[in-house]
Amino acid sequence: MTAECRQYRWRQRLLAADFYLAVLLLLIAGVLKVRQSGVSELLQSLLEQEILSISQLIFVARWQGWFEIVIALVVLSGWRTLWCARGLAALYLFFAVLIAIAADGYWFEPLDCGCFGTGIPTPAYLLLLRNTLIALPLLFIGPDLASTLLSGRRLPKASN
Repeated sequence: MTAECRQYRWRQRLLAADFYLAVLLLLIAGVLKVRQSGVSELLQSLLEQEILSISQLIFVARWQGWFEIVIALVVLSGWRTLWCARGLAALYLFFAVLIAIAADGYWFEPLDCGCFGTGIPTPAYLLLLRNTLIALPLLFIGPDLASTLLSGRRLPKASN
């Protein structure tokens, strides 16, 4: 196997691992939000900045966990894997934008984003970094990898 083939296989494995990590985190986050009801600091901050109304806040706080569980299950079902990977990336980048808005320039201040229910606040810059590092590799998943991710087949071989 040439060095180019090994590099290709390594890159495909990293992309596949990122895909499964994104889905797993979304599923865990959804389950924890459903089990622990409450409003996160992220949503409270968006309410204070008048980005969300109180009725929107209540709706999001009530249904966000279920939405994340449904999205994760759809992705795991294997339906249009390439588009689902792109959708996951968009979802993680959307949450990154919401975190940036809620942080309001205070990047080192702890913020409970509510990602895993109400929990330990994390500095906003780490939340942004986490979401971005999960989302960006999902944009590089190609059709060859997407067709094998949830099918049980082996990763595609590099073409010479």
